[in-house]
Amino acid sequence: MRIGRYLLTQEDGREFRDFVKAIEEAMPLPLEESLLSERMLLAVYCFSGGIADYVIKPLKLALSRALDRGQAVVRMQDLIEAAATMLDPDGQVINPFEQDLPQLQRAVRMLHSIESDLLRRHEPEFAPVCFSWLDDI
Repeated sequence: MRIGRYLLTQEDGREFRDFVKAIEEAMPLPLEESLLSERMLLAVYCFSGGIADYVIKPLKLALSRALDRGQAVVRMQDLIEAAATMLDPDGQVINPFEQDLPQLQRAVRMLHSIESDLLRRHEPEFAPVCFSWLDDI
């Protein structure tokens, strides 16, 4: 069985939000910033491209590190570090968990335009946005 990609569009965004909400509610530690805040939702989407496994992996790694450190909360720094270990250090990448809301909104617009025309990802404008899940679409 294969789970398709969640989309973050007006029509389909509700499913992605519900999925992210269920993950957050199941976590044994609270997050410093809710995954349902606009910034975090966009960061999770940019990192994952709506692919369920990519949504869960950085959260599990950040949670594991927070538990190992005896923290009462999963900090933003935990998510930044978890995502950094998963991103290709040789490629031009951005860590979405380090970006502010306007940067994330721009990245989502870029990603939506890439999704509608995959050849666009080779244009110079898109060079700083390089995520491994783009090869899966």
